[in-house]
Amino acid sequence: MNGYGTLTDGLAAALDVRTGVSVREIEWRDSLVRAAADDETFEADLLVSSLSLAVLKRGAITFAPGLPAVYRAAIEGLDFGLSEKSVMDFEAPFWPRDRDVIIRASEDGCFSLFFNNHYPASGDAFLTARVLGRNVPAFVELSDEAATNQVMDALKDMFGAGLPEPRRVKRSRWLHDPNSAGAYSVDRLGVPSFDHRSVLAVPVSDRFAFAGEHTHPCYPSTVHGAYLTAKRAAYALLG
Repeated sequence: MNGYGTLTDGLAAALDVRTGVSVREIEWRDSLVRAAADDETFEADLLVSSLSLAVLKRGAITFAPGLPAVYRAAIEGLDFGLSEKSVMDFEAPFWPRDRDVIIRASEDGCFSLFFNNHYPASGDAFLTARVLGRNVPAFVELSDEAATNQVMDALKDMFGAGLPEPRRVKRSRWLHDPNSAGAYSVDRLGVPSFDHRSVLAVPVSDRFAFAGEHTHPCYPSTVHGAYLTAKRAAYALLG
């Protein structure tokens, strides 16, 4: 159950990664860039910001000088979605082993779920329950035990009583994480999101660019989209 940490650990192996450092201001000038944290300031020739869209939208980071109007409009024009996961490890599958996705749609729409079945890809009896949209704020406030019980109740509604309990459970709380404040960007109905993402894909200056899934016009809301934008930004700044 290492998840995407396997990918990020590999990418970061040869880098100087500082954790637990909260950047408060990004200064981008013609001569250099600075990222100011609470107790330390980092200076560099180039800067790629992968701040989440939600963090950008709530103004948690100050930019000096302020971002150009076209970038501010692009950030404002996109929405940020709500999604949380509970990854459950069972002794053996009790669900259809050949189905990649299992959907539970409640009649009242109050607690609909879809489950990612990891068995076809890995042979492991893992189910990832994904809670979406308006269900997230209440779900994320639950204790680990109560959240697991709610997901198990949904599974019992689908497959019958007497199901085995999971051996291990890991769950996200992205909504409460100040560095994400949610899951990933979503399109706003009637808004040209492709255009907004295309704006954010262009470097702000010769020294400063944005990256992240919200800046990919074709693959937003995905890990591979985020990865590709980081490479795009690095290549653009390095020339």
